[in-house]
Amino acid sequence: MRRMPIILVFVAGLAGAARAEIVDSMVASVGTTAIKHSDVIREIRLTAFMNHEKPDLRAASQKEAVNRLVDQALIRQEIEGGMYVPDDPQTAASLLKQLRETYGGADGFTKALANCGVTEEALKQQLTWQATVLKFIQLRFGGGVAGAPAESVNEAFFAWLDQMRKDRKIQIQEARLK
Repeated sequence: MRRMPIILVFVAGLAGAARAEIVDSMVASVGTTAIKHSDVIREIRLTAFMNHEKPDLRAASQKEAVNRLVDQALIRQEIEGGMYVPDDPQTAASLLKQLRETYGGADGFTKALANCGVTEEALKQQLTWQATVLKFIQLRFGGGVAGAPAESVNEAFFAWLDQMRKDRKIQIQEARLK
């Protein structure tokens, strides 16, 4: 009789495992960098918030978000590979202040955050990352002291990005986008 409770606990544990769900799944990879479904949803929500739009979670929007995240992963890998890009908390703080004002102040801002399913901390991280990307583009492709024309900087950046997409192993599992 002593074995009965142990067996019941084991069987109950198996039943719980059978009901387990995958909470998050990898939808893409850029080299060794994984992009999870939750990353895609967060990207959509943050972008919608910054653009004063309602988050669009349809598959087509998720595909666009995956492509933006792939580009971001390529940039992050370039920075982590040795390119020094200084932190720019002042630009991020300025972007946050401007964005807060576009929502009519603190109350409208807080309400809009909740409506988009975004936390202020996630938004701060996104704005800090955007400031880093802008600094990366400036340092890597021009626009420094001499002030290269924006067109040539954009062309150089997108040519680099296209080449990086060709050179790196990128896998996107579109079937996992819901």
